[in-house]
Amino acid sequence: MIDFFSSKSRSCGTRGRTVHTNVLTILQRTTSMALHRRALRLYKTEGFLWLVIEAAGFLTRHVPILGSHVRYTRQYCEDYRSEGARAFVGIYIRYLVGRCLGHTLSHRVSEQKLRKRRRTETSTSDVIDTVYEFSGLGRYCSIRPMQVRQDLETVVQRVDTAEPETIVEIGTARGGTLYAWCRCVETASTVVSVDLPEGDNRRYTYDIIPLFSSLFEDKRLVFVRGDSQTDATVREVADSATNGIGFLFIDADHSYEGVKRDFEAYEPLVGDDGIIALHDIHNPAFGVQTFWEELKCEYATEEIHHPPGRYRFDDPGIGLVHVDR
Repeated sequence: MIDFFSSKSRSCGTRGRTVHTNVLTILQRTTSMALHRRALRLYKTEGFLWLVIEAAGFLTRHVPILGSHVRYTRQYCEDYRSEGARAFVGIYIRYLVGRCLGHTLSHRVSEQKLRKRRRTETSTSDVIDTVYEFSGLGRYCSIRPMQVRQDLETVVQRVDTAEPETIVEIGTARGGTLYAWCRCVETASTVVSVDLPEGDNRRYTYDIIPLFSSLFEDKRLVFVRGDSQTDATVREVADSATNGIGFLFIDADHSYEGVKRDFEAYEPLVGDDGIIALHDIHNPAFGVQTFWEELKCEYATEEIHHPPGRYRFDDPGIGLVHVDR
């Protein structure tokens, strides 16, 4: 069985290699037949949506008139492939309805719905429920983050306990983690979001800026639209975090070189007793895993994944670096 998936991994494209790598990881790390069956189910689910992803990518490249519509189809397939086809269909229907209603109405309805949901939040767990379950319209159809729910909730609690005054997030996507920091960390008066301008395969759009600005008027939100690894972006972040960064969340470029450049560029801006978090520290498809092993030799670190202390193929984990100057 392992030989079969190895040959498949070599014969397909980048997206396919990611799917097959995830399955191979399971098969190679365990002899449990139950987990082997789980791996095959993952292969079937991701394999189906992977075909949609590749088809959407082809149309985006060769039929420009379809524009952002096809691009968003591909993005939702990528983000919801692990949830199965049913979850993808639900989120995509809300996206299409919003597109039909128009941007202004979609924004108004989604903001009202999110405000109503916000009024029911009484704990960190409620906030995390919101970021994973909220369903708006159009480009506001979801603010769901990429992290595993239990991992994100644990990190939010750690950050809240640390009481940072300034939070910097590199890689905001649809804004789920940004919402969690703003809602749960009361001491954070300044929250900086860094992400690339909207373009191919970018989920971060200008639409979330007015949405989040209106939701969190009590905080100073700074949206930096640019490459996190350029000197200009680093300077803009430094100017926004004049008292140092209390918590830095890196979830952008997942290549080894990319995550290393992000870390080295922003680590000097982190203050005493600050925390730096990296996502996907145990995902063999990304270079973050290699860089994380290097960080463990130089810093005090902590790994967040569930169940604690045991790696699972469907929970790549979040790593915390505790900065002690």
